[in-house]
Amino acid sequence: MHLNAFTTQNVSHFLIRSGFNVRKIETPGNFDVDIVRQFCEEGSELSVISKIKDEQSLAILQFVLRTLGASSHLAVLAAK
Repeated sequence: MHLNAFTTQNVSHFLIRSGFNVRKIETPGNFDVDIVRQFCEEGSELSVISKIKDEQSLAILQFVLRTLGASSHLAVLAAK
C-alpha cells in the first residue's frame, strides 16, 4: 500500500504547466483515516493519528479533513 498526497493546488499547477485549462476540481468523499493510520510510522509527523483509538475522536478528525477538502478521491475536469 502507498499513500500519495495530491492537493487541488498541485494538481492545478501540473495541469496548467502542461497546457491544460482547469475546468473543475472536486474532492468528493471522505479522506480515509484508517489508510492514514496504517501509513503512519512512529516518529513521523502523522504518528499522532495512529494513537487515536476512540471512534468519536476519529469522527471529529474525519469531519475536519472533509471540511478542509481532503479526500481519498480527486475528480478533475480539464481541457486542452
